Amino acid sequence: MNPNEELYAPFVEAVAVVLREMAAVESGPRDGDGGAPADVSAVLPVTTAAGTGYVALHFSEATAAELARRTLALAEAGSADAATLRDCLGEVVNVVAGQAKTLLVGTPYHFTLSTPRVETGAPARTDGALVLAFGSEVGDFTLCASLPT
Repeated sequence: MNPNEELYAPFVEAVAVVLREMAAVESGPRDGDGGAPADVSAVLPVTTAAGTGYVALHFSEATAAELARRTLALAEAGSADAATLRDCLGEVVNVVAGQAKTLLVGTPYHFTLSTPRVETGAPARTDGALVLAFGSEVGDFTLCASLPT
């Protein structure tokens, strides 16, 4: 079995549960290999028994802003400042990775978490990583996970 196939269900479930519970946003996988604009990336370094990798969420600026607004329950007219937006997206990737980590206990993909960082601009290369395209009511986004085994 392709390792990425083993990771598909845990990460799809993690994203769906976390966005529903944190932001009241419904999301799910969509066809494609990403392709959503990636102006903002929340990246969480992770460590497996075999080495270091990462879990990342890539968003357009508009999707990131709306997700933060809903997560922080800001009023319709409100918006998060840049620092708050970054902190919020870092927490979202942290919780998504934590949920996936729990679902991967007992597998070679189980990992430990590090401190997330939020970057702007095009995401790093994803060679060999699991790349999942998601659709949601706040916009499309992409999850990338590289977990060495």
